[in-house]
Amino acid sequence: MPKVIVGSGFVAQSPRAGGVFSVVLQYLLGLRRLGCEVCWLELLWPEGGDDRPLIRRFMSQLADYGLERDCCLIYFPQGTWPEAGRAREWYGWSPARFWQFCAEADLLLDLCASVRPPDLLAAVRRTAFLDLDPGFMQLWIELGTLRLSHDLFFTVGQNIGRPGCPVPLGGIAWHPFWPPVDIDLWQDGARGGVASFSTVSQWWGYPTTVNAGEEYDGSKRPEFLRMLDLPALTGESFELALDLTAMGDGDDRHLLREKGWRVVDAHQVAGDFASYRRYVHGARAEFSAAKPGYVKTRSGWFSDRSACYLAAGRPVVVQEAGFGAFLPTGQGVPSFATVEEAVQGVAAIRQHYSAHCNAAREIAREYFAAEKVLGKLLTEAGV
Repeated sequence: MPKVIVGSGFVAQSPRAGGVFSVVLQYLLGLRRLGCEVCWLELLWPEGGDDRPLIRRFMSQLADYGLERDCCLIYFPQGTWPEAGRAREWYGWSPARFWQFCAEADLLLDLCASVRPPDLLAAVRRTAFLDLDPGFMQLWIELGTLRLSHDLFFTVGQNIGRPGCPVPLGGIAWHPFWPPVDIDLWQDGARGGVASFSTVSQWWGYPTTVNAGEEYDGSKRPEFLRMLDLPALTGESFELALDLTAMGDGDDRHLLREKGWRVVDAHQVAGDFASYRRYVHGARAEFSAAKPGYVKTRSGWFSDRSACYLAAGRPVVVQEAGFGAFLPTGQGVPSFATVEEAVQGVAAIRQHYSAHCNAAREIAREYFAAEKVLGKLLTEAGV
C-alpha cells in the first residue's frame, strides 16, 4: 500500500473558507480511493492572538470526513520558518508517529510550497511540488522570491512549457495535471436557494507581479468589473459569494448591486465544506472571471472550484485562460474571452440546460475524477 503525505499550509489559517478546505480534501479522499495510506500534513504559523481555536476547528472538520486519524498539524508558535529543533507543537499524530511515517512514505505532495522547513522536506525519499497558481509560481521562481528543492514539479497550468505560453520555466520540467475532484462527494445534491449563476471567489488576490517590464495582476476584481452589465444583458440572476472586508470594498459592493448582482458573504454561505457544497448545489450554473495574470500568460489554469461545479452537474461559464486547447468547451463549459461571448454562454445554458448539466457531469468524470488525476500523477512520480 503506497504511503503519501499531502502537505498544506493554508487550510487551518482559513477557518471560514469551505472552498479552501475542499481543495486539500479532494486529494486525501482521492488517494484513499486509490488504496493509499495517507497523512494530511498541515502547517500553521501564528495569525495573531490565540491560534488554538483555529487548530480545534480544523481538527473538528477533519472528523466529518474520517480524516482525524490521518492528520498531523504542526504549529510553529515562534512565527518563523524554523530549522530543525525549533519550538513546535504537534496535534493529531505524535512526532514519533509522523517521523516514522515519513521514513516509510513513498511521496510527499507539497501544495503551493507549503512545506518549507528543510527537515520536513528531507524526511521523505521523494517530494513533488504541486503548483496551483500557474504563471505566478513560475514568475516568482524566475524573480528569485520562491526557491524550491523538490524532485518533481506538477502544475495545473496545462499550457506551461508549450508554444504560445510566455511563462518562464526556470529549467524545470513541469508535468500538467487537472484539479482532482471526488465525484461521489458531489453527487445527488438537492437544488436550493435562488438558482443563480454564482461563484465563491476572492475579490482581491496577489499583488501585481512584474517581470521583464510586463505586469501580471493577481486579483480577479478587474475582470469581474469588466462583466458588470451581464445581469442587464442576459436577464439572468447572478450572485457572487465574496470576502469583501478591505477598506473601500463597500464601494465595489454598492457598484455590483447597482448593476444587478447579488453579493453575499462567502464566510456565511460557504464557511465550511458542508455549506460550500450546499452552495454549489444550489446554483443554476457557475459564472466566474479569472485573474488577469492567468489570462495574460495563457497558462491553461482551470479552477478547482469550477471542477466541483461540474462534478455537481452544474455547467460553468468561465473565462478562457488557455484551458480550451485541453478541455472540451461549449456544452458544459461555455468559455469566454469577451462580454459578448459571456452573454452567448449564458444564453446557451438557458436554452439547453439539461444537456449542459449532463455534459458537465461527463466532463468531470473524464477529466477531473480524483482516481484518474491522482493515479496518473502517482505513476509519473514513480509510485
